[in-house]
Amino acid sequence: MKKALIIIVHLFCLVVFLSFTADAQSNCTYTVNPNSFVVPVSGGDYSLDITTQAGCPWTVTPFQSTRPPSISFTSPTSGTGSAKVDFTIAPNTTPSIREGGIAVRLPDFSNVASVEIVQDVQCADPMFSPSVVNVPAEGSTELSFGWSPSSVNCSYITVRSNDSWITLTGTAPESRYTFSVAPNTGPARTGTISIIINTRVNTYQKIGTLTVNQAAGQSNCTYTFNATGGGFPGGGGSGTFDVITQPGCTWTAMPVESWIKITSGSSGTGSGTVSYSVGLNFSPNERYGSIKVNDQTFGISQNRHCNISATPSSVSVSSAGGMGTLIIAASSSSCGYTSSSDVPWITTSYTGTGIMNISYTVQPNTGAARTGTITASVSPAEYVKITVSQAAGQSNCTYTLNPNSTLVTGGSGTAGFNVTTQSGCAWTANTFNSDWITITSGSSGVGNGTVNFSYTINTLNERRFGSIKVADQTFTLAQDRFCNLANMNSFAGASSNGGLVTVSHLINCTFTVTTDSSWITIPRPLDGPSFGVSFRVNPNPGPARTGTVTVKILNSTSPEETKTITVTQAGSCINSLSSIGINIGGSGGNNFGVSVSAPVNCSWEATTESSWIQITRSAGSGNGEITFTVAPNTVQARTGTIIINGQTFTVNQTTAECTYSLSPTSIQAGAAGGDTGFNITTETGCNWTAASNVNWITVSNTTGNGSGRVNYSVQPNSGQARTGTITAGNQIFTVNQDAVAAPVELIRASGRVVDANFKSVRGAIVSFTNIATGETRTTTTNQFGYFHFANIERGQPYSIAISHKRYKFTTRTVIYNTGALIPIYNPDPEP
Repeated sequence: MKKALIIIVHLFCLVVFLSFTADAQSNCTYTVNPNSFVVPVSGGDYSLDITTQAGCPWTVTPFQSTRPPSISFTSPTSGTGSAKVDFTIAPNTTPSIREGGIAVRLPDFSNVASVEIVQDVQCADPMFSPSVVNVPAEGSTELSFGWSPSSVNCSYITVRSNDSWITLTGTAPESRYTFSVAPNTGPARTGTISIIINTRVNTYQKIGTLTVNQAAGQSNCTYTFNATGGGFPGGGGSGTFDVITQPGCTWTAMPVESWIKITSGSSGTGSGTVSYSVGLNFSPNERYGSIKVNDQTFGISQNRHCNISATPSSVSVSSAGGMGTLIIAASSSSCGYTSSSDVPWITTSYTGTGIMNISYTVQPNTGAARTGTITASVSPAEYVKITVSQAAGQSNCTYTLNPNSTLVTGGSGTAGFNVTTQSGCAWTANTFNSDWITITSGSSGVGNGTVNFSYTINTLNERRFGSIKVADQTFTLAQDRFCNLANMNSFAGASSNGGLVTVSHLINCTFTVTTDSSWITIPRPLDGPSFGVSFRVNPNPGPARTGTVTVKILNSTSPEETKTITVTQAGSCINSLSSIGINIGGSGGNNFGVSVSAPVNCSWEATTESSWIQITRSAGSGNGEITFTVAPNTVQARTGTIIINGQTFTVNQTTAECTYSLSPTSIQAGAAGGDTGFNITTETGCNWTAASNVNWITVSNTTGNGSGRVNYSVQPNSGQARTGTITAGNQIFTVNQDAVAAPVELIRASGRVVDANFKSVRGAIVSFTNIATGETRTTTTNQFGYFHFANIERGQPYSIAISHKRYKFTTRTVIYNTGALIPIYNPDPEP
């Protein structure tokens, strides 16, 4: 067996210094410092010193391996004599640790020194199942939980109980850990188990906590109720009472008698509520029962059941009053009951048991309608009520109609009025000498009400009148004669030469015709029936123009019997436009136009009041073209106009389509927070807003136009990992912030296995076992003979075992402390 040598270095910092010496040329020696780097997942900028004699040449190149880090040099990669080499390591975006290095070589490509580089991998939050465990007071010896790492490189874990009554007992298949909880003889308590997950390189750490809740020991529990008991009528019912005890104390509620049922709250932990129901008591006597809650008793009493009913359940009596009989029945002939009235104008007689008749007397009513109640009862909780309604005395009724008259137009239609009177006062509604009026609803009623009616067309040449009688009141309806303006044209056109214009005729109407324009004249007054509506339009020497003519029926009672006729007259100069409008997209554009057709020497001019329309050619004579530009539209769709010698050309523009994109779309922020930003890209002229959905993210610039940058700040995190978003445009930017890592007293051990000639031993299996917990972790030395272990607990004994197919080593026990250097172990001698 060959001899080998183990060197294990234990440091808080993440850099292990080793020295390499080799012969480059006969007079050149080379040394690099440092000769190894441990790099976090985020990468960074680094440098190393090459020490050699003046004039000694060297070249640096990345050392390739299966998963090398991405190295780029920021200083020259070759030179002579001593020098500093600067380089950058890119972030690790893979799920695996990267291992590689930098080789220092001579011009003949022989290595004279090398630098090892190990780059960490990022771990996601572990997924625990379950995250909370509830344990009864008697404890348990068979409890477990599981976890799921995000990567095989994130499976370096430490599990620790934080409470003496929680004991870790080992592991189970499928990444599950087992633990036991001791019995609890005191109040309810809560403990935790810490789970610390590190990468093998130990620059990135995730910490989780399993919560263990244990109920209180029953010997410390006392139980009381918020009420001493409950009483119920014979018909039964439901009730509740509160159980008051300490947190974690368990209890069970059980009814002693079968006629008592628990409806909810049959058991509980800590204070709670018990709901129960009580059935009918068909026995002839009162009965008693109880509900047991652990060692306490809640009492319940119930009267015998006497169900009672009445026929009829309500009666109506005229204003004259009178006598009547009610049939009362009880569930048992032994149930005694009484009757009473709540008003003096109703009297009752009879008191007895079983089925009986109650006689009542209602006195005459000379006033308003009234209501009273007769009560038959067998106990304060079991009774029946009969409502007695009596009509009002008619001698006390007064009636009011609102309105008491209405004027309507000559066409057919509907209308109505309200009747107001005292409660109980009766009335009827009838038409009076008016066969053209029909009552459609409310022909009779008691108390307040409404009468609705319809009426036909008045074909007479004069106004007519009708009426409706309600009690001693009269409603009057007046109707004008019928004049129909519905078929009259509302628009008339005239040529530039003018002339007489006639619209449709009126039937059986007297009307007037007026105008608001001096160029329109009314030839003669129009004041008789069956005349056509005519007016004269003067010749137009200029651009097109518009006026109005108003026709009004004399003695009209409705706005519909006045009609306005719009008169348009063509201009004498411009004949026509090539189109009456244009539809333009939201992006706008240049060189839009409309052709003008006009006689020779006919001048024209175009104007607009729309600020987003710019006329580039606005005037001319004869045939020509109006040209204009339209600005981009960043708001809602809009419409503008161009007026050309009185003619209107319409411009319709749609909304611009704004699209938004963010770069990047998310960020992983450290627990310390900080200021940064992201880019937003959109079309020119497109507005956007930016807003955060959480108070720990503050957006600096909340509005913008076109492409730009959104700046924001993230506050330091003092708790668990959290996520927030920023909405910019219609896109979402996600901010994931790390939790604050709890302080853990862990250190890192790195080392190298070499043989007796100080040459690297590759592929040696190194196992670290925590003697206190039994946790064992294993790794393999790389091509340089190096190995690393993260999360070594300070002050804890560990056993170190190394195996190799060519060498033999003895297992040793060591205790690690801050800054301690593990002694060098010699391999076993050859047999």
